[in-house]
Amino acid sequence: MNNNNIWKTVEQSNDIVGVISEYCNLIKNGKNYKAPCPFHDEKTASFIVSPEKQIFTCFGCKKSGSVIRFIEFKKNISAFEALKLLAARANIDISKYDKYSNTSVKTERQLSLIEINAAANTFFQYQYHKQKESNNINLLNVINSRKLEQLDIDIVKHFQIGYSDEDISINEYLQKKGFAQNVIANSSLTAFEKEHRNFFNNRLIFPIYNDDLNCVGFSGRTVVNDEIKYLNTSENEIFKKHSLFFNWQNVKEKLIKDNEVYIVEGQFDVIALYRIGIENAIAVMGTSLTEFHLKMLQKCTINLFYDGDKAGKAATVKSLNTLLKFKDRYKYRINIIDNNSPADPDELFNAMPNGEALKTIIKNKINYLDYIYNSTVNKDTNSFEESIQNINQFNQYLTLLNQTERDVLSKRALDDKKIYEDSLIKNVNQNDQPIDYGNYFIQDDLLLNTTKLRFTKTRLIKTKNNKSKQLIKGSHSYYMYSILKTILSQPLFLKELLNRSNNPSNDELNNLIFLMTSNHEPEVKQIIQKSVSQIKANNNSNLKINVEEFSDEISITNEISQNIEQVTGAKSADELYEMIKKINQN
Repeated sequence: MNNNNIWKTVEQSNDIVGVISEYCNLIKNGKNYKAPCPFHDEKTASFIVSPEKQIFTCFGCKKSGSVIRFIEFKKNISAFEALKLLAARANIDISKYDKYSNTSVKTERQLSLIEINAAANTFFQYQYHKQKESNNINLLNVINSRKLEQLDIDIVKHFQIGYSDEDISINEYLQKKGFAQNVIANSSLTAFEKEHRNFFNNRLIFPIYNDDLNCVGFSGRTVVNDEIKYLNTSENEIFKKHSLFFNWQNVKEKLIKDNEVYIVEGQFDVIALYRIGIENAIAVMGTSLTEFHLKMLQKCTINLFYDGDKAGKAATVKSLNTLLKFKDRYKYRINIIDNNSPADPDELFNAMPNGEALKTIIKNKINYLDYIYNSTVNKDTNSFEESIQNINQFNQYLTLLNQTERDVLSKRALDDKKIYEDSLIKNVNQNDQPIDYGNYFIQDDLLLNTTKLRFTKTRLIKTKNNKSKQLIKGSHSYYMYSILKTILSQPLFLKELLNRSNNPSNDELNNLIFLMTSNHEPEVKQIIQKSVSQIKANNNSNLKINVEEFSDEISITNEISQNIEQVTGAKSADELYEMIKKINQN
């Protein structure tokens, strides 16, 4: 009996009239049979059974289908369980399918896809060895570039790596195995519009397993340069990329013992970690982490290890946000591998003999709170834009943390004098009424205005209007950089802002300068000099300030010029401009 015909075999062995007669009283009505619907209450019989078509239909509740479907409805069980009952009724042995009893396989279509993927997986692995032995130039180039020849037998066997050549038809192979053409088409293994052309052509093939450890699809990596790099099985009833990992079939059982997993971006990254002895790595295959993924990783330690380039850093931020969102629900622990190189794990492995570079980088495992702090608050940057982005990202993280975690970061920030020295307001008499700073009071010797981070010794008190609800991002140094950037790049906007006497921002800027002068904070001149030097040191010419472009525009109102004169000695906008220009030339 052919595997993919089991459903038809069971249906044909169970006459629908005979089966339904065991559950309700059927009355002959022409070619068909009629009865009150067994699925809902009705006074007039609307349930029709066709012995010719071997189907039933209820015109009242709209339920219809085959004999298997009837048992599924009547017993309130899955289609697969209904199949088992009817097979037993007809004395058909389907014990070979018992492995699917407690899995997500519930329908004939799903079972067919599982069976055809298993056959395709065998085909692809055979083709890998055959094409390698035949010295397929495209395949050998990839093997050599990835240095897979060193552990070829072990790696290929462990990850079930296969190959699909454009000249070898998988369609013909599957037909010979007894699979119907419509089943082949539904599997995404062929492209019908191209006369059954292989869906995967000239590609390394990686099988993808679901949580039931059934092969549900494939990911193909091109071995030629003019094709899309990665191609995955099209989404269907069993292949849903948002809930699948590459290498899950090797890692699921390990999680029970080790309770730890590494999440990387691609298949070759998983292989790279395997080659340095880390066997519990899985890949998200170019998609974002989802709740479906994380539900599979409950109560384990997750080590996030993404590429070190700009895209990889962005992916780390995005995935960390997702991890934080569901952390308390699924009770996992989070570490980040701080990849301070621009390379991915596979490139790191190949950078030095025996993967020494990768072995070094992977030791940079830090707790997620350390990563949040180091990548935002404690991150060195020469760019004002990046400083602002870091503060914004820090605030975003805070919204996803619980109060205990916020307190931990608060203590870290307060204890780190080097990072927060610009936020400490010195020589303030604690017995005096706190200074009114715009919409907030400054209290307990600290100026660190963020409603998201609740410092132990800092309280932010609303005083005026609803604008106090707005988040003032960052700390004292943030405002200093903002003032400098505004003076150098947006002088007209600054002038307009300061001319609005009722604008709270005006109070904030003036109060800030007042605090600087009365409390001996770093002088504006020193901050300007430091900031311009940082800009000059940056190799990116786009970030360098050309002060001369603003020589005709810099105009500072009397309202702020007195405060600037106190700390810089500049009595006019022209003098301040000349001072900045001189610093920029030094």
